Amino acid sequence: GQRYGQEFIADGVSLRDALEGFFFFRSSVENIAAGLAKEEAASPERQLEIWHQMGRFMDQVLLAIVQSYETPPAGAAADTTGPATSGYI
Repeated sequence: GQRYGQEFIADGVSLRDALEGFFFFRSSVENIAAGLAKEEAASPERQLEIWHQMGRFMDQVLLAIVQSYETPPAGAAADTTGPATSGYI
C-alpha cells in the first residue's frame, strides 16, 4: 500500500483518486476471495475466515496509502501548514 501511495504521489494523483483506485482494487480482491471460497467448497467457517483475512489485508493497504499521503516524500521538509497547502497531496 505504501508503495502504491508513493507512486500515486509521484504521478500527481490526488488522494481522492487514489482512494477510488483502492476501492476498485478492493472490489476485485473481494470477488477473487469469494470465487476461491466457492471453488474450495469451503465451509461457512472457512469462508468467514477468508473474508476476515481479506478485510484485514485490505485495511492495511488502505492505511498505508493514506500514510504515504500524510508523510512527505524522502528528502522533503515536513509541511506543518496542513494538507491544503502541501505540495505533495
